[in-house]
Amino acid sequence: AETREAEARANGAETGEAETREAEARANGAEAGIAIPQKPAPGINLGYDYICAIARMFGIPEVRYAAAEGLDIEGIDIEAQLEKGRQQIAALLAEDAR
Repeated sequence: AETREAEARANGAETGEAETREAEARANGAEAGIAIPQKPAPGINLGYDYICAIARMFGIPEVRYAAAEGLDIEGIDIEAQLEKGRQQIAALLAEDAR
């Protein structure tokens, strides 16, 4: 925990945030010794920002976001996560139809 807290502080996290993330991960089934996903720095989503930049470069004015998250977490219900992503896409398409 101390190492994770030091890494979190080095990445700009506030003291105590690492423990909170570790406790959340354990509550969600993560065991000691398993890598706990870290949140990116606030305001930074490089993958999405990159896609938006490429889209602008090709003249695509709008990019919208839908995701199936947590697929790399052992024991997660992958089909349920994929369904959440499908629902996000359906909602975006419904907005376009209006």
